[in-house]
Amino acid sequence: MLPLVVVCACKARPLVNRSDAGSVSSPTGFGTDGAAGAGGSTGGERADAGGAGGSGGGGAGGNGAAGAGGMAYCPRVDDVGVSTPTRTRPPPAPTAVGVSCQGMSPAYLFPPPDADVPGQYSRCASFDIGTATSVAVSPNGRDVALATTDGLVRMISIELHEEFAVLASPRAMIDLVAYEPRGRGVLTIARAQREVTYWRGTDFKPVWRITLPGTPYYHASGGGIAFAPDGASAVVSPGSDTFVLDVATGAIRAARANDWDAVLDVSYGWGGQRVVVAEPSLAAHCQHSPDGGKVTVLDASTLAPVATVVDLGQYGDPGASPRGLPAFRASPVDDLVLVSPRADDPPGVRAIKLSDGSALPSPPFTAMPAAFMPDGASVLIVDGGGLARVRLADGVTASVTMLGDGGPMGMSADGGVLAFGGAGSQLLRVLGPSDPVPATICSTDDPVATPRGPAPSSSLSRDGQVLALAAPGEVRIIRRADGSLMKRIPDGLTTDMAPKLTLSPLAGFVVTEPQSPPGAVSVFQLTGGRAGVFAGDSYGPSWVGFAFSAREDRVYSNGYRDGTYRLDAIDLGAGTSSAKPIPNFTSVIGTSNGCPVLYEGARGAWRSCGGCDDDAVGGGSQYNPIGAQGGVLSSDGIYVGTWSDVKDPGVKLWKLPPDPGKVATLMSRSGWRGWEPIEFAVAISPGATRVLTGAMPAGSCYFGPQFPTEVHDVGTGTIVDTLPPAPAATDGALRTVAYGAQLWCAR
Repeated sequence: MLPLVVVCACKARPLVNRSDAGSVSSPTGFGTDGAAGAGGSTGGERADAGGAGGSGGGGAGGNGAAGAGGMAYCPRVDDVGVSTPTRTRPPPAPTAVGVSCQGMSPAYLFPPPDADVPGQYSRCASFDIGTATSVAVSPNGRDVALATTDGLVRMISIELHEEFAVLASPRAMIDLVAYEPRGRGVLTIARAQREVTYWRGTDFKPVWRITLPGTPYYHASGGGIAFAPDGASAVVSPGSDTFVLDVATGAIRAARANDWDAVLDVSYGWGGQRVVVAEPSLAAHCQHSPDGGKVTVLDASTLAPVATVVDLGQYGDPGASPRGLPAFRASPVDDLVLVSPRADDPPGVRAIKLSDGSALPSPPFTAMPAAFMPDGASVLIVDGGGLARVRLADGVTASVTMLGDGGPMGMSADGGVLAFGGAGSQLLRVLGPSDPVPATICSTDDPVATPRGPAPSSSLSRDGQVLALAAPGEVRIIRRADGSLMKRIPDGLTTDMAPKLTLSPLAGFVVTEPQSPPGAVSVFQLTGGRAGVFAGDSYGPSWVGFAFSAREDRVYSNGYRDGTYRLDAIDLGAGTSSAKPIPNFTSVIGTSNGCPVLYEGARGAWRSCGGCDDDAVGGGSQYNPIGAQGGVLSSDGIYVGTWSDVKDPGVKLWKLPPDPGKVATLMSRSGWRGWEPIEFAVAISPGATRVLTGAMPAGSCYFGPQFPTEVHDVGTGTIVDTLPPAPAATDGALRTVAYGAQLWCAR
């Protein structure tokens, strides 16, 4: 019997006006509820143009003659060569310290991790300081430890205005910092990774580092850190659960679990005899944001409850009224804690005894203080732009300082030096005993993202050596090797929300897509001005994809424009554009064989070469016949990763023609206590040897754990590393992963 030979029904055609020219880079895959993959096509390899075997019918919709019988395979575009990738540079040296922090550089380059650091990836660079998250003043008032949203702690000399050390974890983002009472060391917490580190005060090297029990990336906000007066123990919370640690060894002396509820604040009081914790409720019909909850006094040694001093209730309580959030300030020396009122209490602040939870007379002021002074005799109250020191006994204001914008605050052991964290030109300000107003000690560029906001959009070149970083009103192009700013591109938008970015493979162009409100999309040339414009999408930015050709002479975009769902292309050399209709909600996810690769849930992914369409792979299944939820193309343009839902779990890897079929299934993660995760592809390496996957909740009405990114070795079926959730972009080889301005790199 002669072998069956299937011949593509499409005819080879000349490349007219460079239509479908080159392979493309698509840094975003497309998913449900805005879930997007960060991988993309680089066109580094091409499939052989020979015949294809196999069977299968054509997909629904689309253009061209493919799919009538066997698995069709469109001829490649032969007159487009593959661009030579930029040579990878050696890893840079760590950033130097001992320089002025006036006009501080936003770049920090991490030293290579020590051999005992786990995992195959670690933090390698940061290009935005951001805003202050925590401030601690040394007991003698000479130095400040400043934690910022780049996950670093900078040690600052107040007298010299210099940065003399940087505390950087190789695999975590530090949020909170506290000085040991005698200045012997500094304690830090990375909330998302639940990592606690004690740094020696003489050289600021780690003495010990531990990971607290519990779920990482779960409500990674709030939390707290405080030393006992003798410095022998510390109470910490990464935002859920509370722990007492032995400072000498890092051993956990006591722990308090609060199930899935959060922790907003934790502190010692009454000379270290009590611990106070504010635990909001997460109960809700839909969005489980902190609201209501309790302030509880605990035994400092065992964390056993002593008294609940305020209970604001929670969602679903009968006759529930507006609850607000629980708050407190514990006196460092006296048997006293000030707490926020219950919903049915009159306005003001209530005073409670720490020893037994009994009530005391209300203080002579109504606003919750920012802090107690170390002697416990007075408090600091922020009122508008002023900071007042008020006596606790009679409410007399002892002093007022014009403060300006607020932020995290730290205090020396005697209360004589106050430090205030901020951002940009007021990154760190210090108020000394004789200062009329705080003096600016450290400044830097304005941050690209606000606290607790989403990470800024970013995109990487194919070799990972150039980063495009979105900021309100502009795009910053950064050289990874040294952190230098190559170019600022004004995006022309009038919104404060930074645009979504797509950088071309060789970093010659960048696409800026406005997010809120949506609008026209601009293509900028890095050596010139605006090179083209795509019309805005009527459905909004979640459905739009972009892809550059390898030689960067064309850029593609899908979207619903002028009443038609279509694929648009801009010829970047000639400045002309063209469009063709495609099925609704079809996304361009890259190119292969010099042709755009399109994806639509029911049909799957296919090459679309002008009038020729390959048959699709990875479409709807028996469990989800209306289609998969998303698709990502590998960086060599050969493999596609798709995902569906909880009834059809896992990420499916498919190979495009001429040798089509399913390659592997990467199963969804488990053990998340009732949260139903849907696994999706983030990025696929050349040859599909390595795949990054994330997870999203099955329901859109959700606020719960954030799922880490998993690095899969496809050949062995193992997970070789876990990274933070929601990467923004990767390079072509999956060796560099970008989270806004933060980079993680493979060793």
